[in-house]
Amino acid sequence: MSFGYPQGLGKKLMLVAEQVAVERNCKYISLNTFSFQASDFYQSLGYEIFAEEKDYPLGYSKIYLRKVLM
Repeated sequence: MSFGYPQGLGKKLMLVAEQVAVERNCKYISLNTFSFQASDFYQSLGYEIFAEEKDYPLGYSKIYLRKVLM
């Protein structure tokens, strides 16, 4: 589904956020999403799942991801 945004915008935004974090001497980024949303997207950018709350909401999971920054 397209919302009228240019393709690749999400990836570009994440890369800019990561660069800002590196410039601020952050060691990692952590975030969360739901199993019915964007976990595959974040994993494709190098984020790794470190925790999962099952049935939150019922039938789905809340997924916590982290990426170590260089």
